Amino acid sequence: MATQRRKPLGTPLRPIGGDGVRIPDKQRLAELSALWDANCPPQYRGLMDAAPVSDKVSQSRFVYDNTRLCYIVRKTGRKIPQVEINRAFAVFQRKRKLGR
Repeated sequence: MATQRRKPLGTPLRPIGGDGVRIPDKQRLAELSALWDANCPPQYRGLMDAAPVSDKVSQSRFVYDNTRLCYIVRKTGRKIPQVEINRAFAVFQRKRKLGR
């Protein structure tokens, strides 16, 4: 039985900041959030403005749980599955490409 050699994993990710991946500023984040709200399905508006679970003061519709890596509807406590978010993102991309 021949042993299989592992394929190399490729190049490592670029570092954040400096010459690597740029961190967006607050204005760019606000623009992207507005773009999402304009093109996503209605039930997911405000998803990009989700507050952390620990923030009890925020009035956002959604919260983001860093431990479980999921979005939660604040009013009902329902966890939004990743499949739903992927579908919403596909709708967002389609609408954005069509210019609606």
